Amino acid sequence: MRRSYIKSYKLVLLALCSIFLIQCVSDEVVNESDILRIRLSSEPDRLNPILSRQGTAVQIERFIFSPLLDYNPFTMELEPILLESRPDIEFIDGEAGSDTRMEMVIRDDAYWDDGSPITGLDYLFSMKMALNPYVANQSWANYISKITSISVDSLDQRSITVVLSGKYILSEEIAGGFQVYPRHIYDPQGVYDSISYMKCLNYRPDADPSLDTQLREYAEIFNSDRYSREIVQGSGPYEFVEWVSGQHIVLQKKAEWWGKGKTDLHPFLRTGADQLHYLIIPDNQTALTALKDGQLDVVSSISPEDFTDLQRYNDENGGLELLTPPVLQYYAIAYNNGHPVLSRVKVRQALSRLMDVDELIEQLFYGMGLRVQGPVHPTKPYYNELLTPIPFEPVKAKELLTEDGWRDSDGDGVLDQVINGKMERMEFSFLTSRSKLSQDVAILLAENAADAGITIEITPVDNTSPRVAAGDYDLSTVAIRQSPGITDPYSNWHSDNLEAGGNNFTKFSNPEADSIMDELRITLDPVKIDQLMRQFQQIIYDKQPALFLVAPKTRLAVRDVFEVSESIVRPGYFENTIIRK
Repeated sequence: MRRSYIKSYKLVLLALCSIFLIQCVSDEVVNESDILRIRLSSEPDRLNPILSRQGTAVQIERFIFSPLLDYNPFTMELEPILLESRPDIEFIDGEAGSDTRMEMVIRDDAYWDDGSPITGLDYLFSMKMALNPYVANQSWANYISKITSISVDSLDQRSITVVLSGKYILSEEIAGGFQVYPRHIYDPQGVYDSISYMKCLNYRPDADPSLDTQLREYAEIFNSDRYSREIVQGSGPYEFVEWVSGQHIVLQKKAEWWGKGKTDLHPFLRTGADQLHYLIIPDNQTALTALKDGQLDVVSSISPEDFTDLQRYNDENGGLELLTPPVLQYYAIAYNNGHPVLSRVKVRQALSRLMDVDELIEQLFYGMGLRVQGPVHPTKPYYNELLTPIPFEPVKAKELLTEDGWRDSDGDGVLDQVINGKMERMEFSFLTSRSKLSQDVAILLAENAADAGITIEITPVDNTSPRVAAGDYDLSTVAIRQSPGITDPYSNWHSDNLEAGGNNFTKFSNPEADSIMDELRITLDPVKIDQLMRQFQQIIYDKQPALFLVAPKTRLAVRDVFEVSESIVRPGYFENTIIRK
């Protein structure tokens, strides 16, 4: 009884502290009605698109920094932002076959905040900077390295020519989808002015000691907090105002801005509230208390259980709009196909029949999710809806294991078999995160598997990613996010990426699937893409390298004084488009 009282007391204290914090942040010259207050469940690592790794950072950065083009989060169409129009694309004969050349022109009315024009030199600088091997995050570089050359017209510096090696379904996104930095702000000393794109692309540390020193020294400055928490400047509709660690981040709508009055160009150019206040509130109950008290306007990623409670609260009290848009993410149980037992197709097919996925969706997601059959989100136009959901069939699972030669030879309740001269037992470790959802998924499978003669030991760890990436697991829960564009399965499913450092975390290898993925990457015809994607999904379904579970719906609550448009792009809404009724 005392523990319950103490817990409730702590939650009330947290809520009061949070509400006090929100009130302090709102104590600005800006009218209270012109502020949108958004809950962040975790603090961003930094505000610098090249360096940041967290979703909360991306959520904020998109309103400060603009790319040349981006997907419209409501129509899923690729649309220009800084460009006059989408690139002109042609295929040219290169050394290794047909390359892709794109001609792009930056809008002549696009300017930085100080009035200087946005040019191809800013774009070129941004691409060169991302290739610096000493920059703390190389995720941009992995894609940009497909670009073999970038040239800026000396007579019209808004005109850019980009050449990419070969054909690739995501070439346009690679050429124009990364945010552009103002070079005079992020490189005031002009370090990159004398360094060509080719030098950055083909850089080798031992080839040029002087260049190596330049890149190291620049990266040390760029990686510092100064360019992630103090100097945060781009061409987007909002400007960075303040970041108080553990408390809040504030963005202000720009008074004079090149995109003003051009909201029809792209949703990311719209401006709703004068200020966006991001309140960092890790505790869920504190956030929901603040929402009910009117101290928060937007709360997302609410747990299914809390969302159900919130629905009951809203039925009685009103004041909220509750939304459940699907998001581009799915959950699965990855099987390590490199494991001597899990390498066998019938074993994987049997395991998949020991999970009642429909029950899982009802129990753990309260029905707020879409069942998935493979590594493509159900909202994609090439999702193979003809694939029948794997049923919960314990009897069939046992039949498959018997067909595959599994018996309980020693009577200890665990199936076994000699494989390549070694006795193998149906004993697996199930790697989970410490989240309740991840562990509950593992428990459901473990309970059903035990009845079939399979022992599963659940192993929660703080961060599953390094072990899964290294193949140091048997089974593991995984959450996979997808972009609005065409899904390229090469990274996660092609045998080229089996080795250490590759992203094929299931260690799946199939020549037919490889051939389809190879063809898919160079196919630009939508009809052919649809055909290849469906064939690929069929192979994954048949071979079951993972058990695909559910594409969750996000749970979103917004005070009903606001109008909000749903999106399948995380976090399910875009705060710059939210307006007061």
